Amino acid sequence: MSEMKETEAKRPIMPDAGADNRPLVELTHVEKHYGDLHVLKDINLTVRKGEVLVIVGPSGSGKSTMCRTINRLETIDSGDIRIDGKPLPQEGKELASLRAEVGMVFQSFNLFANKTILENVTLALIKVRHMDKKEAEQLAMDLLARVGVDSQASKMPSQLSGGQQQRVALARTLTQDPQIILADEPVAALDPVTARQVMQDFVRINKEMGISILLNIHHVELAIEYADRIIGIRAGRIVYDGPSKQVDQAVLNAIYGDDTETEATA
Repeated sequence: MSEMKETEAKRPIMPDAGADNRPLVELTHVEKHYGDLHVLKDINLTVRKGEVLVIVGPSGSGKSTMCRTINRLETIDSGDIRIDGKPLPQEGKELASLRAEVGMVFQSFNLFANKTILENVTLALIKVRHMDKKEAEQLAMDLLARVGVDSQASKMPSQLSGGQQQRVALARTLTQDPQIILADEPVAALDPVTARQVMQDFVRINKEMGISILLNIHHVELAIEYADRIIGIRAGRIVYDGPSKQVDQAVLNAIYGDDTETEATA
């Protein structure tokens, strides 16, 4: 691949979006500081409906921070974030409503240790959405089956492997019926075989349910294999935005090569 071209606004070249690829998520000129540390620098990004997008970059480059700004787990200093064309609410019921449409999967699973797998998945359905218990249990079992862990429904989280727990966390997120799922290092704690299986789960959910997926991971080989599009971020800036199949050594050097610039905390 030839060297990447610089735009006048120092923004990476992005693929053209057609009528069927209208943005679901838009970040425009987003800036973020932690005190004196400049962690996100003029971030411009779109996520299209039905897309699997993976963010890669060195540790401390700002990947997690950028991911977490999309549902306001992290606030921004300036810029604009929109979900399906609507500005990201600051707080209150509107923000809670938006978060219901933006699912989040974490590295640490965040399952309730004192509840069964089925109870973990039905909890929000019953308590938040006020769904009938039997209806909630049926939906939960269907979603657990979709990610291949329905046979574990009566067990406690401690009885499951890390990969199984991550799949439960994914099933729980699906109960929100989200438009997009954000996944912050979802395979970091998993062995290579299990990590690949979990990535396959995300892609299958994307294909079967039409849910956009945005993952932040360290595994470049998994990103290239499973992403439609890759975002490369270094020291708080996007340095690559393009198809996964176009990632070559030049691109990897731009993302991971030697750089004396102080990197942002992820």
